[in-house]
Amino acid sequence: EELRKIESPVHLVFGKEDEYGFHESLVLLVENLNTALDIQVLKGIGHMPQHHARGEVIASVKRLAQREFLLES
Repeated sequence: EELRKIESPVHLVFGKEDEYGFHESLVLLVENLNTALDIQVLKGIGHMPQHHARGEVIASVKRLAQREFLLES
């Protein structure tokens, strides 16, 4: 129910090799978010992409911010 209240775009970054699994979380979010979704799944990366693929995560957030900024102009 709380997820449905989110109105801003959501950027999801998952590691494909997440030892805890990401598929269930992804399904839950896709089914319950009523906003624009940007999903990135990083191959060869585990549970903490922000640590194990820091450069890729930062680059993806920058791309999203640039795209959103251009759309709002």
